[in-house]
Amino acid sequence: MKKILTALSIAMLLGMLLLPGGAAAYDLNDLKKLRDTNSCTGCNLTNAPLNNAPLNNAVLSGANLTNANLTNAVLTNANLSGAELGGARLNSANLSNANLTGAILTGADLSNAIWVDGTQCKDGSRGQCRQ
Repeated sequence: MKKILTALSIAMLLGMLLLPGGAAAYDLNDLKKLRDTNSCTGCNLTNAPLNNAPLNNAVLSGANLTNANLTNAVLTNANLSGAELGGARLNSANLSNANLTGAILTGADLSNAIWVDGTQCKDGSRGQCRQ
């Protein structure tokens, strides 16, 4: 019986790891570092709850923000160069003057976001700001 429970536990853990969005999550220490210092270069912030976050002037170069919730976040003058933002929710976020050089935005929701040049992205903008 113990072997069956152990095998079942291992199977469930593997299943969680293999499901999209399952076990992949942000590093709590990285999230704390960002909140304490407004800087987290190369950090793992996958799926992080950063909605409404005041991240103006934040340094997030090379950070993994895949599927992060950045809805309504203020990212003015933020350094997001080389950041992975695939699937991130950036709807209604303020990206004015942000550095997105080399950032990956594949599938990111930019609906109604304020783009780096101060213009508003159209509703339904995905992966790029449509004006």
